[in-house]
Amino acid sequence: MDPRAKILIAGAGPAGLAAALIFSLRGFSPRVIERQRRDEISAPRRGLILRPRTLEMLAETGGTEALIDAGVQITRLRIEEGERALAQFDLSKLKHRYAFLLSLSEEDVMKVLSARLTEFSLSIEYGLAVRNVRLENGKALVSLSDGRTEEYDCLIGADGVQSTVRTALGIPFTGFDYPAGWSFQDIPADEPEEPAVLDLLAEGQMRLRVPCGPGRIRVVANTPLEGFTPLPVTVRRAKEVQRPGVALTGNAAAAHGPFGGIGMGREIE
Repeated sequence: MDPRAKILIAGAGPAGLAAALIFSLRGFSPRVIERQRRDEISAPRRGLILRPRTLEMLAETGGTEALIDAGVQITRLRIEEGERALAQFDLSKLKHRYAFLLSLSEEDVMKVLSARLTEFSLSIEYGLAVRNVRLENGKALVSLSDGRTEEYDCLIGADGVQSTVRTALGIPFTGFDYPAGWSFQDIPADEPEEPAVLDLLAEGQMRLRVPCGPGRIRVVANTPLEGFTPLPVTVRRAKEVQRPGVALTGNAAAAHGPFGGIGMGREIE
């Protein structure tokens, strides 16, 4: 693709920001829009864990070291049932450049990647959304919420589970939703260097405790809990992720539940 190609990235979450950085490294100057206003971005988001594979991929963008500096490295994992330890894992023994899980809130990941994007003289246009998409002759005709319709050589739909890009193109998004959903909450930690712990409880219930900052842990439950932030769980995949002139990425292409801490990493990858 010609470096002068017009590229629009719809969505400035982790997936959209990572795509923008990759395009920038290839010599392109993508336009990045985000339907939420800037003051809405700070609302609590679900993502927390970046895996070694994700960190390795982002190393190309120059953002990995800043992410590591901002996050918490998790090297110890434990599975418990009641007071009994069922299994323990030491990730520091992995033969990998990044032998740990990185705990960093999705909001903070977005801050780091956004800051990196500004180093390419690119900015995010907040409060601007895709309203409709038509494909003609391998290009995307995109109608925006400001009333304009513009032509792009490539449209990247990184606009989440409720993707307007995917819906406008009539692409099925098949899978299922958990009827009750999960929940999470950040609370003070009992120990200064607490490992990640998965508690297996009665009747199939689980609680996952993950360090998420100095003196704090995130508790994730596979049921709704009073006082916790609701965590809707959707497991779906788009029937198509690419057509001439458009591609889907992140949760617009495939949505994963918070299983094994893979959600945000898979979104970026």
